[in-house]
Amino acid sequence: MQTMYLLLKCDDILAVLRPLEQFTLLITALCHDLDHMGLNNSFHLRTESPMGILSSSSGVPSVLELHHCKLAIDILSHEECNVFSCLTPDQSVVAYKQMISCILSTDMAKHAETMTKFEELLNVAPTSPPSKQSGEPVNDGGEEPAFNVGAARMRFDSFDRRLLLMQMLMKAVDISNIVKPFEIARCWALLVTEEFCTQGELEKARNLEIQAMFDREKLELAKVQLGFIDFVGVKFWQLLVEALPSLDWAMDHLRKNRSEWSALDNRRKQSAGAAETTY
Repeated sequence: MQTMYLLLKCDDILAVLRPLEQFTLLITALCHDLDHMGLNNSFHLRTESPMGILSSSSGVPSVLELHHCKLAIDILSHEECNVFSCLTPDQSVVAYKQMISCILSTDMAKHAETMTKFEELLNVAPTSPPSKQSGEPVNDGGEEPAFNVGAARMRFDSFDRRLLLMQMLMKAVDISNIVKPFEIARCWALLVTEEFCTQGELEKARNLEIQAMFDREKLELAKVQLGFIDFVGVKFWQLLVEALPSLDWAMDHLRKNRSEWSALDNRRKQSAGAAETTY
């Protein structure tokens, strides 16, 4: 939630998203990993856990994201916890739709689809005036925002386009550890790695095939981080910064962190090479 607050303080985002959308993103950031149990969607589906069976039966493979949504809805249904209680019925419907959509978008299985939609949006010239879309609230109590942001060819001039931006911002928060100062990024990498290895041990106990990044005996931390940065992080943050130039600090941190991980990986390789020459 702290990282989402930081993003929402950026001028580009404040100029585009309406007050209700900003508030909804803060609540979404708070709820998006509720009751995270350290096991990914693949584990639940492959082991046919009760949550995995429910997800398979419903035809929606986003096991954890559905679980987070359900818990968020359950908590918000209590009067003392309902932070949407001050909204009109129409505003409340929109807030729930946006919250659920943004939580579901954090499923990495949907990463390529979301990225493609956002990349296409960046290539759309803003030739038409802002227009209201179905499902868009008539008035959320805020002033009409400025619609031209970043590159002149881009415009978040509709409810659907702003929802896509909200999804990207939620994804940005979800993988934000790679753009934080290195000591913080390193701590998060260690925590995530421990989570992966714990899952790997459970998979081994069930005689399931496990990926190298989940195998405590084979995992190489710096190599895994470099792989994630190169294959996921760089393009994602480049697209987001292209849309929202005030987030350029994120790319600066990403480059520095990649350099740090690369140096660590090189030292590991040199140490391994030195060890081999002693035999």
